Amino acid sequence: MGAVLQITLDFARALLGGDWNVMGLLAGFVGGVTAFFFGMPSLKVLSTTMYVGMEPSPELRFYNRMSRGGLILIAAGFACQLFSAVHPIQVKPVTAALVDVWTAILAFVSAVLWGASARVSLKTTNGFDSDKELNEASLRSSWLNAGGAAFAALAALLQAAKPVLVA
Repeated sequence: MGAVLQITLDFARALLGGDWNVMGLLAGFVGGVTAFFFGMPSLKVLSTTMYVGMEPSPELRFYNRMSRGGLILIAAGFACQLFSAVHPIQVKPVTAALVDVWTAILAFVSAVLWGASARVSLKTTNGFDSDKELNEASLRSSWLNAGGAAFAALAALLQAAKPVLVA
């Protein structure tokens, strides 16, 4: 078995077994990447009426929500790692039932994302030029579809790796 595959399997076993340190590391990494791509949130600007007569765009609100989510993930990752340092626990062995539960969670997230993509609708502001709105709706729908497919693939991969993870 290759070294990369062994490291991947050890990581999956630790994550599925409830290792708080690994969960915190993963949450902190995802939060850091999210904060990097979406920037740091402007907490004061959007919550006050600093811009008189201007309404923040939906895209600006989305970026603000994503950047706040990134900071929350970084804080949650720190809390998980702190908890694991204060209360060290033995990582439980991975059972078949635990793999099935995680597969069901991933499949549920996939279904939610695909359901959200089906609800994307075109809202035209003017009757003639709807290209911009159509492009935005198509892009939003494609990102939701990609997320749904990614979570479905993870669920299938987890079931395929079940004999190796449980052994």
